[in-house]
Amino acid sequence: MKNIWILLLAVVLVASMSLTLTSCKEEAAEEVVEEAAEEVVEEAAEEVVAEEKEVYYWVSQFKNHPLFVGEDQVGAKMAADELGVEVEFIGPDEIDMPAFIAAIEQTISLNAAGVMVVGWDRALAEAIDTVYDAGIPIITVDADIPSKRMAFVGSSWYDQGFMQATYMGPLINGQGKVALMGIIGAANTNEATQGFTNYMAANYPDVEVIGPYDDEASNEKAAQVTADLIIADPDIVGFGGFDSSSGPGIAQAVKEADKVGEIIVTCVDIGEQHLNLVKEGVISAAVGQKRIFFGYYGLKILYDINHNGIEFTPNDKAAGITNVPQNVYTGFIVATPENVDTLLETLE
Repeated sequence: MKNIWILLLAVVLVASMSLTLTSCKEEAAEEVVEEAAEEVVEEAAEEVVAEEKEVYYWVSQFKNHPLFVGEDQVGAKMAADELGVEVEFIGPDEIDMPAFIAAIEQTISLNAAGVMVVGWDRALAEAIDTVYDAGIPIITVDADIPSKRMAFVGSSWYDQGFMQATYMGPLINGQGKVALMGIIGAANTNEATQGFTNYMAANYPDVEVIGPYDDEASNEKAAQVTADLIIADPDIVGFGGFDSSSGPGIAQAVKEADKVGEIIVTCVDIGEQHLNLVKEGVISAAVGQKRIFFGYYGLKILYDINHNGIEFTPNDKAAGITNVPQNVYTGFIVATPENVDTLLETLE
């Protein structure tokens, strides 16, 4: 509002100056003054436009994790630039569920144009519903949460586990123990574990799946847990990892135990560290999620909810109908020794 008054004042200034400077001798001075006043008008107009930009929010715990900063948030920024809106990234810097929930609910007082929430845990459902009930479009990304969310953008964590098992099974000759690792209590770890276990039970019944074990989303913790398991149980022939830190941590312990080639490793994500470990032969398959799509299409869907103008009934919200696709499946990229060089080239 303040900027609008500035703009009106600047316009009045230009008009009054034009009436005052009327003589021919003052023509040059008038032109200079008018140009200066016009600059004030333009600057004020730009501020008004900036003030009116919609602001969307991406919310997660561990918000500054390199995985999020390097992929999810990059995609959201790309979409924001294309659409002429703003996007902010909020949430705690560590695993802190109460602070995460508070950050979701904070978007109401921030007058968010829309909110996307990384679906870490079903405990987020109530906060998601609260934002929806406040009239703010809200979706989940990465992992879905049963709630009033209007759409989900991501890959299936069940399929993530299933996919890793399809690579693991043949490489361990369909027998032995495989230990799984991730974040205990997280919905994505639970779903991936189920997918992995179901595939092995149906296709390699002689494989015993143990875990999941908690790596706390830490490379160091994943390495420690893996090292302890290798010492405690010599029958382990493989490890599967379900968070971004799992693969590098598992790989470190396998290398230090001099078990490369003896113990098979599969994991989620295809960051540079993961790809280099595939190149070294320590990780046999890294299942990437095309995470840049999460932020990119997540923001575009939120924008569409506000602007596409599609209506199926006179009151879609009351009828429980959304005006966008409710599930956007982004698929996987699997890094293996056969294609890792091509994937590494994209990082150069």
